[in-house]
Amino acid sequence: MENPLENSPQREARILVKAKELWAADGKPACGPEGYKEEAADLVGMESNPDAGQKPVESPVPISADGQPIEEAWLEENLGDPGGDMDKLGNKREVPFATRAEEKKALDE
Repeated sequence: MENPLENSPQREARILVKAKELWAADGKPACGPEGYKEEAADLVGMESNPDAGQKPVESPVPISADGQPIEEAWLEENLGDPGGDMDKLGNKREVPFATRAEEKKALDE
């Protein structure tokens, strides 16, 4: 597998041949084959590396069985009671603990 970004005489020749094919297929417009070099370079790169882009990318967050991201419980902490101690429930935690150790520490205190 060759590097599609590395210029070599063989690669340049393949690009020129492909550019001429594309130019002829479009009815030989006035721009000439030079107008098709960029598209030809893309196509030659794809032909020389057919498996490029086929490696799966792992999600940075866990994914549930239905394909939805599973967010950590502590992300909801900022959505708690903004009013402080205005009522008897104001200082209670509204979201589950992120870890068992954090839960144990809070319950021990």
